[in-house]
Parts: sequence; structure tokens; C-alpha cells
Amino acid sequence: YENGMSVATFDKLSADGDGSCIKLTTLGYNDKLNLNTGKINLVKSDNLKFAFSYKTDGAPNAQLNLMVIMPGGNAMKLQTFDIRKKSDWKTTSINVPDYLSDIKGVMFRFQLEATGAPSIPQVVYIDNVNIAAAKNIDIAAGLILPEKVQKGRRASIKVKVKNYGSSDVTAYKVTVKADDETVFEETISETLPAFGYKEVPVVFVTHAIATGEYLKVTAE
Repeated sequence: YENGMSVATFDKLSADGDGSCIKLTTLGYNDKLNLNTGKINLVKSDNLKFAFSYKTDGAPNAQLNLMVIMPGGNAMKLQTFDIRKKSDWKTTSINVPDYLSDIKGVMFRFQLEATGAPSIPQVVYIDNVNIAAAKNIDIAAGLILPEKVQKGRRASIKVKVKNYGSSDVTAYKVTVKADDETVFEETISETLPAFGYKEVPVVFVTHAIATGEYLKVTAE
């Protein structure tokens, strides 16, 4: 930070369900709080993306800057994000300039910049940071399962659908199988943003006469 009135901490909020994110806070006149990545050697790609999630309780006297730092130390602003109004988690991605893949050891910087003299702390939360050579469409499904289920009883699970692609997906199909039997199948007509995710709750009844000790559950 520059003027001694800013702090970066961990917080229990999260965009991706892991119970942790980074919280940036500033309360200084024209203060700038900088949070840098380590040095990165980027892969060569014509579709390189920097993606992350952020939320704010409303920071009317601040803005969030995403910057790149060259090996010599020069910082260049890539994009500014408006955080003046309260918002829930948003997932955003920006194009990384092609020429950066020819430079070894670049760093990226999140900068919380106060504008004027804030009367209350200006806060932004950052989570789920990705740098990837993205395909247009690339969706994967994972499972969040309980430790145990009882035979013949209802089982509640979640399917975590993640969009690793560089384009928003407007509809996708989720299928869940238990011991190779389809127990859930639904087409979800809801936009899944690039690098975003959605948890789909699924409830089904297990077989009362199942002979095995383990239940095999898959999702796609």
C-alpha cells in the first residue's frame, strides 16, 4: 500500500464455495492498495484470459484496477472495474494481450484505488482467480457428496458445473447416475458465465435392496 491506510486480509466469504477469499480494504486519501501475483511465464495463445470473481458491499469512493507489471517494474492498467454500488459475486474475464506471452516473468496486480477521501472503509472481495488459454466451450461437472447414505432413504448431493471456456453458456444438460442408473437428468436454461460455476442440488432415493457396500455416483 502507499499511504498506510490499507490492508489485505483473508475472509470467509467465497465465490466458489471453498470458504475463503481475499478482502481488500482502504481508508486513505487517494490511497492505492496493491496485491501482486508471483512472476508468471504465460503460454502462447491467441485466446489467453485472466478471469476472477469479485463482490463489494458498495465502495462509492474507490475503484478496482487490474494491472500487469513488466519485468522492469513498469505497471500498465488493463481494465478498471466499477465497484461503487453493492453487488453480489460477479465473474469476469478479460483478454490478455498476445505480446505478454513473449515476455518471461510478468506479474498481475489487483489495485484498490481510493478516489478522494473516503469517510468509511472501501472494501472489495476477490476470489477464484484464473489465467488460462481458454477454449470457447469447455464445461466440466463435479460432485459434492455426503460421507454416508442409507439404503432406501433419500440422498442429497450437489453437482458443481464449472465453465472453463471463454464464452458464456446459455444452456447445459446435467445427468446424474447412481450405480449406472439415471436418477437425475435436466437441461438448465440459465447462463453460465465464462469461468463461472453453478451448484445444482439433486435428491434421489437409494435402493433398499442394494447389495453393495458402496454406491457409485457419477455426473456429467
